[in-house]
Amino acid sequence: MFISSSGHEKALRIVVEESSEISAAVAFWGRGAELLLRAEYPRKMNLICNLRSGATKPDTIANLCKTDGVNVRQHDRLHAKVILGQSSMLIGSANLSSNGINLEGEEIKGWEEAGILTKDAVQMNAAKEWFAAMWESSRGISEDDIEMARIAWKQRRASRIAPQEKTATVRFSIENLDPASLRDRLVYLVIYRDWLSKEAVEAYRLESNKITGKDTSSEEYPPIYEDWPAIPENAELIDLYFGRRGALNCYGIFKRAWELKFKYRNGKPGHIVVCEKKETLLGSSFGNGDATALAKYFKPHINAIWTNAKAEGSSDGKIISLADALDICG
Repeated sequence: MFISSSGHEKALRIVVEESSEISAAVAFWGRGAELLLRAEYPRKMNLICNLRSGATKPDTIANLCKTDGVNVRQHDRLHAKVILGQSSMLIGSANLSSNGINLEGEEIKGWEEAGILTKDAVQMNAAKEWFAAMWESSRGISEDDIEMARIAWKQRRASRIAPQEKTATVRFSIENLDPASLRDRLVYLVIYRDWLSKEAVEAYRLESNKITGKDTSSEEYPPIYEDWPAIPENAELIDLYFGRRGALNCYGIFKRAWELKFKYRNGKPGHIVVCEKKETLLGSSFGNGDATALAKYFKPHINAIWTNAKAEGSSDGKIISLADALDICG
């Protein structure tokens, strides 16, 4: 029987609920995938994933490894999606909650999948032989494997695409963003309440003069963050000034360029991160009008964002992911 996207989960349930033993070779596993295989009664499961690729959520595999009756192995070249029960099997394009472009949960909506649900004995026997060979050529999963996979997962999630990815010819709109689609992306609100100190500006000028070989004292200095917690590299930074009297202004989208350590006149160490301005945010063009609209959107929620535990920093400046900020806005 042919299965489209809308019928995939139902077909999976048929295979799982009719069997006391499940063999599944599915390349990529995302958040909540283990729930799709949950049982009303104990059953044995042999599962193979592609863990090293960075497209499988390590915490999902870690949870499965700890589940009684479940044996999990990994195969670096696995790209198949085969779920074998005792009386039926499902073969198709869909991974379990996630896929090779690193979407998971609600993010996979909008992607078209297809598959075949069958009870044909000849085909099932062939699939069982194939799975047995895959099981023999796969290997176990250690805690070190899980930790390495977490690094690869985070890197790939940050650069994943989304359905109908926008281009820079499309204007940015904060109202159209879904927090789930932003999870793990390197996009942050950088919120500050004070301007740069004169000593930080002087440190930048001296270093800039060395780099360019000319006097830059008359030039406007670029976006600079002073004595901040770690600002992620390769991240899109939404610059927000949160005034002591409640004003909120967005001065654009920045990206980290270079950093400098220096000393204040009192001998204390100082640190600045020098940035460059971007003309896009999440692939859409971003101009002055967009900055004004974004500040207007966040202003009613800025105190809640500023005081939330997920906003890291000090009383002078804090950084928080855009996904977490949108969650707070509700």
